[in-house]
Amino acid sequence: MEYQTSSSPVILFVDDEPATVKYFQRTIGQVAPVVTAHSGDDGKQVLDRHADTLCVLVCDQRMPGLSGHELLRYAKENYPNIVRVLTTAYSEIEETVNAINDGQVQRYIQKPWDLTSLQLELKQVVEFARVRRERDDLLFERSSYFHLQFVANRIGALYLLSSTLLGAFGVRPVDHYLTAAEMLGTRATGQSGNPTNPLDLAIREAGRAVDHLVEVKKWLDLMLDKYQGENWCRIADVLFDFFGPDYIALHPLGREVESDECALDLVARDRFAQFLSADTNDELSDEHAKWLACLIWLEKRRTTVHLCKTGNALSMKFSSGVVVAPVNADVAHWAARF
Repeated sequence: MEYQTSSSPVILFVDDEPATVKYFQRTIGQVAPVVTAHSGDDGKQVLDRHADTLCVLVCDQRMPGLSGHELLRYAKENYPNIVRVLTTAYSEIEETVNAINDGQVQRYIQKPWDLTSLQLELKQVVEFARVRRERDDLLFERSSYFHLQFVANRIGALYLLSSTLLGAFGVRPVDHYLTAAEMLGTRATGQSGNPTNPLDLAIREAGRAVDHLVEVKKWLDLMLDKYQGENWCRIADVLFDFFGPDYIALHPLGREVESDECALDLVARDRFAQFLSADTNDELSDEHAKWLACLIWLEKRRTTVHLCKTGNALSMKFSSGVVVAPVNADVAHWAARF
């Protein structure tokens, strides 16, 4: 059975004694909104239901079904930001000590209660929980800012790399790269959270981008030299030769249909978005550099690239495209998507 005040609950009290529950509700309800439960199992459900607003969990040790110790452990594992308080009689001190030693309890209040002390204790606990939640919200906001900045810098580096090699038409290959990365479910993780030394991270990221530019240019030069004069309908065969069967699965129509359109699948999907997803110190694979070089090569040949997701596979179709005007890079748009 659950009872709560009209406001969103801040304190959850769990005890199997109805008189104790009523007394706590009346006394502590003056400090903060309270929701109650009469067993550990009910308390678990109430905790799940109101976790977004709860700051404090107060529970008795001995209850039928789920014990106070077990409920506190559940709260610690699933809602670590909620302050956990155990209240019990002196005769149950062994269970209390075990709960404290196991880290399930952050505060202990002994029964029987002193009204004034109980109100003061809970007021302090609620205030502590609120301050900690505000701190955590600020840290999350700061971490989100660093992540957005981190991703934007990596995407900007990709645009700069492609524009260095392709000039005014360097935006479109990166747009294709980012579209494929999004379709593959890529998350830009790396060291984007809240770096202890942002300057050091920025320097290492810059070096990483330069190294990647060198690698991409190496593979682009190879493609420009090796695959001169290929007909449009041969693009899938070119890429199959360039990447090899371990990374490209050629669709039958790529070989059997005489047209300027063909299709292929990326096989080792984790290799094709490493610049976004890998840690700063991780070495980027040759396949990743080849992938960006390939997209730049296609743009140089004025090839239209169509990307689509079919099941778990990412497919590409190519057709001879008309010369179109350059497009502008939209770093903010893409950074928000990763």
